[in-house]
Amino acid sequence: GATFALQQGESVEIQERIKSHTMRRSMAQDIGAKCAGCIFKNVSWTTVNDTAYLLSALPDVVQFRDRTHIPASFLIDRAGLKDKKIGGAVVSDKHANYFLNQGGASANDIQQLIQETKKRVFETYGVELHEEIQYLGL
Repeated sequence: GATFALQQGESVEIQERIKSHTMRRSMAQDIGAKCAGCIFKNVSWTTVNDTAYLLSALPDVVQFRDRTHIPASFLIDRAGLKDKKIGGAVVSDKHANYFLNQGGASANDIQQLIQETKKRVFETYGVELHEEIQYLGL
């Protein structure tokens, strides 16, 4: 169930806001591409084992200190994994937490790319990524 609290508004203004949000999303994400959406959960600061090391290895991460989570896409991007390809699976160059099927990607390709991404982020920053996706049929 859900409860919505809506406000009256001008139709033209609302349509412009929708267009603006849609355009921003399409510029930052691979809307319409063959993908499973975000692969990894964002990382809670409370799960980072060595915050001092992370801040020294990745000074830009300080921009997220006032948030509860570090975007997984930020860590994947900074680890140099955008465009990383295994078989037909590739890390998106728009949003590093999206893994795309460029044609003929197998489940094994995706799983290998996930494992490689987790390994590289951990080796580079000491941060463990956890999948947001759920595996079926394993």
